Amino acid sequence: MPTDDVTLPVELTLSGLGTTTRRDPASLSESPSDRGDTFRSFTNVLEVTMTKAEFIDQIAEQTGLSKKDAGAAVDAMLGTITNTLRRGGDVVFTGFGKFTVQARAARMGVNPRTGEKVQIAATKVPKFSAGSQLKASVKGG
Repeated sequence: MPTDDVTLPVELTLSGLGTTTRRDPASLSESPSDRGDTFRSFTNVLEVTMTKAEFIDQIAEQTGLSKKDAGAAVDAMLGTITNTLRRGGDVVFTGFGKFTVQARAARMGVNPRTGEKVQIAATKVPKFSAGSQLKASVKGG
């Protein structure tokens, strides 16, 4: 009895992340970045972008705090960093990194739609510089 080739979608589930993606098997030969996947490779699917909610879940799990308390702690930390930077200060976590404010000078830019030159105003932007322990940890895998 002859069989017809049938193409079925493939379902990828990243355990514990609640992410399910349906893919045509032919697309699996493409690199993940070409498809716009949030993870970098099939060999290590743990390389994903972590959302704030997932971050709070991890904090709650590791500290034994409730999710509500962990969320409040994360919000307080982010608020403290934001307020310190707003006042022009730096936030330093030795070994982890440093949050600073960097000044950007005014400059000329080009409107991509019209090609017209436009003046871009000076501004301040937040900057993060990774510390030596964080760099070593990331580099070491």
